[in-house]
Amino acid sequence: MAGYDRRSAHLFLRGSRLPERGGVPLFLPAYMRFSLNNPDSPEAVVSATIWGLDPSLYSEQIAAYARSKYELFDDAQRAAIVAFLEAMTDSSYGEDAIRALREWS
Repeated sequence: MAGYDRRSAHLFLRGSRLPERGGVPLFLPAYMRFSLNNPDSPEAVVSATIWGLDPSLYSEQIAAYARSKYELFDDAQRAAIVAFLEAMTDSSYGEDAIRALREWS
């Protein structure tokens, strides 16, 4: 994908564990990796990964909860999410990725 810096996005993915909510680890890195390797896949995991990073899709009350899921991310993890979404703008889910980027920029 043009302009995609795999090294930057993989800082987040490589061996990184995400914060846990209710004892259940979030599996965002695996979903992001699948999406990056299969950017135009019709598998629901690709669209769901992007949509999960876009709280603007929800009512304000639910959007606030959705945003709270990511408060524990550090700067490197946030940068990796932005790099992931930027990479996905060249995929068939580009419009969704652009909209989600507004939440992270």
